[in-house]
Amino acid sequence: MDTWQTLVAVKQPKKNNMKYLNDISRAGRPPIGSHVIKFHAIHELLCFSCQVGQNCITISRKEPSGDKSLIHKPIIATMDTPTDICSDDNGHIYVSGQGSNNIHRLTKEGKVIDIPLHSHHGIKQPVAICFNQTYTKLYIVNEWGKSVLVFDVI
Repeated sequence: MDTWQTLVAVKQPKKNNMKYLNDISRAGRPPIGSHVIKFHAIHELLCFSCQVGQNCITISRKEPSGDKSLIHKPIIATMDTPTDICSDDNGHIYVSGQGSNNIHRLTKEGKVIDIPLHSHHGIKQPVAICFNQTYTKLYIVNEWGKSVLVFDVI
């Protein structure tokens, strides 16, 4: 195992074993790509990712039969420089837009539901987002790590 693999090890919660990003496509899962900066797996057949130098997100979906993978890059005009992805307990996807100073809420198909948080809420260059374990709080790392904003989920 080389250093790169050690750094990108991901523990799979249900299987209690480790997978490496560069092995995921070979393991019958959707391809992730070599320039991914963030990825979020919804389940073993569906993942979302942000890539270096791209102003979009990528949705990778593997057919249950394992025969083919589908890649979709939805065009989201109100999103600039996506930096992180997470999901809530309702199956919605959240993407931070560093350049657009906002947070998008998407469907699993990549369609924009709304922009629940933006610059009027203090969002400025968000680089990371996540929910707490009970999905009652959304944490946003703001201004390249200078602050962390905490929002109650209602």
